[in-house]
Amino acid sequence: MADDRGEWLRREAARWVAEGLLSAEQAEAILARHAGAAAAEGAPAGPAPAGIDAAALDERVREKGLRQGRVVAVVSTLAVVLIGIGAILFFAANWAEMPRWGKLAVVFAPLAGSFLLAWRLRFSPGEHPAIGEALLLLGAILYGSAIFLVAQIFHIRAHWPNGVLWWWLGALVLAYAALSRSALVLALLLVPVWVGCESVFWFDREKDEAVWLLVLLMFLAAGTIYLAAGRIHRRLRGAPPFAGAFEALGSVVLLAWAYVLSFGWFHHEMGAAVTEAPLALRWAIGLGAVALGATAAAAWLRPAADALLDALVPFALLAVGLLLAAFPAGHVWPILFNFVLLALIVWMVRLGMRAGRSWPVNLAVAFFVLLVATRYFDSFWNLMPRALFFLLGGILLLGGGIALERQRRRLLGRARKAGP
Repeated sequence: MADDRGEWLRREAARWVAEGLLSAEQAEAILARHAGAAAAEGAPAGPAPAGIDAAALDERVREKGLRQGRVVAVVSTLAVVLIGIGAILFFAANWAEMPRWGKLAVVFAPLAGSFLLAWRLRFSPGEHPAIGEALLLLGAILYGSAIFLVAQIFHIRAHWPNGVLWWWLGALVLAYAALSRSALVLALLLVPVWVGCESVFWFDREKDEAVWLLVLLMFLAAGTIYLAAGRIHRRLRGAPPFAGAFEALGSVVLLAWAYVLSFGWFHHEMGAAVTEAPLALRWAIGLGAVALGATAAAAWLRPAADALLDALVPFALLAVGLLLAAFPAGHVWPILFNFVLLALIVWMVRLGMRAGRSWPVNLAVAFFVLLVATRYFDSFWNLMPRALFFLLGGILLLGGGIALERQRRRLLGRARKAGP
């Protein structure tokens, strides 16, 4: 009977480890204790614990835990975003009826509460780090709303896009102080928001469409800075684990920049030289200088041949952007930027395969599909009957999608083999 119980326990222990209820070490300790108790009672202990591959089962449990952690993080982040939007809408609906002290309490109480609860959940004692991370993001969102609400309470007159700039600075400080990736992503997203706010201000002031060219030049500089910052984080010892976030968002910004400039209508509208918008030009030159410096620093930290080649790509993009700013009119620009976008796509595939990472390959494939679909619509919308246009487009998308998915899987397999 004791031997039957031991056999049952061995089977169940293996199942519990496979399901993640126990670690392999815990299962072995339970089986060893059962064997000792059986020996003390004079019953046969049965064969030694077998069938439990500790390394494989621990890896399975770890992967399951990571998947569950990601689900918790995504759900918590979505909940925080909804709470932040709801809080902002509540403030907007009831703001006029509140006294000044009530407004300040409504602004700062949730802000302090979110940071305090985030500290308890993530750091001390830190029993729910994913939810604590989401609450840090909520605190960063509430901090931004507090900037504008306090300015409205005290009727502070200032250059209003600077509010976004102060929001970015606070989110960036929070990201590095708490090692929060979500706060970092918010800070990185606030840079294009700030550029957009400044562009609206400049256009209202300058009344010059050339401002939008400078805005795109600033986006180019921002994307280049993000890429360089990612490489610097990857090379410096003890740097926060933010390299992936910088590189991913920088790649998206650069690809989106080239995609927008691949349209002919944009260049037809940009007939004036950018020197007619001096304020925007100063900002563009400043960000461009920072981008050049950051790219040079990233190349200096890794003076290998592949790193120098990667550094040449941002330098070439900045040179093309400056030429476009100086000579915005011309029919050659849309053609050139289609090739620039294709070159960036190939470069992203090369980066992903060399580093063994899947996201650059997936991002490159997504923008390639977007480019092909866009050019198809541009070229054949007015040349074909509508029924034939959609039928042919569907066939091409289906066949091209199958071919691209096969190629993507092939590239990802080669990237995993070549990766570190």
